[in-house]
Amino acid sequence: PCSVLETRLLQIKLGLSCLKGQLFSYNLTENPFCQKCLLHVETPVHFFLECSHNLILRRNLLDDVEKLFDEYYNTLYVKNSIPNITSKQDVLYVLLNGFPLIHDLSRCATATIAIIHTINAKLYRVIIDFMYRTLRFKRSNIN
Repeated sequence: PCSVLETRLLQIKLGLSCLKGQLFSYNLTENPFCQKCLLHVETPVHFFLECSHNLILRRNLLDDVEKLFDEYYNTLYVKNSIPNITSKQDVLYVLLNGFPLIHDLSRCATATIAIIHTINAKLYRVIIDFMYRTLRFKRSNIN
């Protein structure tokens, strides 16, 4: 069974969440602005990477993601297979989809694939914890 936050994360990934920007795109709310900072459209990029209200929590999230990226990077022995994560969209992609497997799995040992899956499971828990700590998805904060 999925937790409420796991469901919310999937909804964000699909563009069907209660983030105001996503609701606004379907004409389900009158304004798309973040209910925490009130300054910007509440998109997934804003929620995870920009909102000033989540500054400290985001620092913790990104520190944890950086540690997991180092673990991921050190797991892959084919250095040119490491994805280039430079923009906010790249970071958001990793947050919503996990670290990718290398394109040529024949160059990747089964044990390496298992380690990447473990790293992604850790990443998933870090993201769910961030979402929990923001209180954005508490029942009283959904709309």
